[in-house]
Amino acid sequence: MKVVTQKFVKACISSGYPEHAAYLLTLAAADGHRYGGHAAYLDQGGGPIFLRPRGTYVDNCLFWMDPSPAGSLFHAWRVARADNRDLVGDLNRIAEHENASGFILVDVIPLDAFVQQGAGPGTMGYLALFERSADMGCPVMLDRWTLRPNRSATNAGIPCPVIGCDFVAPRMTSAGPNLNSDKDMRQDYLCPRHRIYISPSTFEYDEPATSILWLGERQIAQLVAGAGKRTWARMGRERDEDSLTWNVFRYLERNNLLERLLDCLGTGAVEKVVYWGVDPDTMTTWQSLAKTRKLINEGPEGSEPDVVIVFQRAVVLVEVKLTSASVTSPPSPFPSYYRDDHSVFKKDLRSTAAADGIGYQLMRLFLLGEALARHFSKPVAVISITQDGMDEGLSQRIDQMVNLNTARYYVRLTWSKIYNFIEQNKVNDLIEQKVMMRYLRGKTLGYDAAGSLRTLLP
Repeated sequence: MKVVTQKFVKACISSGYPEHAAYLLTLAAADGHRYGGHAAYLDQGGGPIFLRPRGTYVDNCLFWMDPSPAGSLFHAWRVARADNRDLVGDLNRIAEHENASGFILVDVIPLDAFVQQGAGPGTMGYLALFERSADMGCPVMLDRWTLRPNRSATNAGIPCPVIGCDFVAPRMTSAGPNLNSDKDMRQDYLCPRHRIYISPSTFEYDEPATSILWLGERQIAQLVAGAGKRTWARMGRERDEDSLTWNVFRYLERNNLLERLLDCLGTGAVEKVVYWGVDPDTMTTWQSLAKTRKLINEGPEGSEPDVVIVFQRAVVLVEVKLTSASVTSPPSPFPSYYRDDHSVFKKDLRSTAAADGIGYQLMRLFLLGEALARHFSKPVAVISITQDGMDEGLSQRIDQMVNLNTARYYVRLTWSKIYNFIEQNKVNDLIEQKVMMRYLRGKTLGYDAAGSLRTLLP
């Protein structure tokens, strides 16, 4: 008879990201364990939790794990007293966020610090630990701390990417059922525990809304996606850039950070934000976009920026990329209806749109942006966002090929820059900021050819 024993795990709980401690517990639970309890112990010296050079403080913790029929998943959040005006309220907010994904609070661990002389400071904050049991059936957003860091895909089958899951799906092929097939054709590929369709390199949520970070916005996200050219079902895919666009820009919009993100342009206040060409007031194609498409001789299915932001003193078009570069090759034959009537470019359109130029998609966005600038009588800026390491030298090529001036701008951003901006700009809702930062740190991009998990941020 197999004997399953308890085990101990040591983890730092006061410094670094709290997700690391949760990840260690998830790994420990993978072979059939769940949370048993903890024993925090005191360290001496300096430390990030401690406010003075010397003292005694809680830094590490011993966790013990009890045998369980299957492994659990863990999340952890660290809340500091110094950063919060309402500690209990913030813990309640975190619990509400975690409970919605089936993670239940199992422990709250005080982070204590004591000086060598004098009183206090005492309890500096808490580590809140949440566990999702293996039999929990509600959908869960997956991330780099709940997915296997390495996975082998064979012709015999594809293991579920979630740590501790023993489900194995048949191997998807381009010729057979795949992620583009109807759902009724891919039931054999659906992990019953985690409700994801499994392919050799990525996955798709059974319920697309699982990819939308803000629970209260899932319905409006579906309405906006359904009203435009976007496909709501695709927003459930791990590598779909639309859910990333919605999660990040809705956070920036709701917390009045869009003006600050682009303060170098002197944009002024936000007047309107349009996602994927859909007017949020009417849930139909934004009429200003429809009119300006005609101005560049496009039809109703023409250029569609991921986000258009109309500011008081500027119009901004945003093109978001997740795994690909911003530069795209033009079609053949090259469309004859595009014209550069207002000298947007320094070269002819074909040269500009070439793969060694600025690419077809960015060429169209600059033409559309010029039309929107004239429509609103405001300067225009085109912004592209990619991973770090993508589009190296693109800013120089755009400077060489686009007539940039005080009324026409280009800004290149990376996801690391976006993350740093969010981290550095405090908002009234600190829990929402923590959720957003955790989402970006944990965002995954599927497995590479060697079977290693890729992430949005390093």
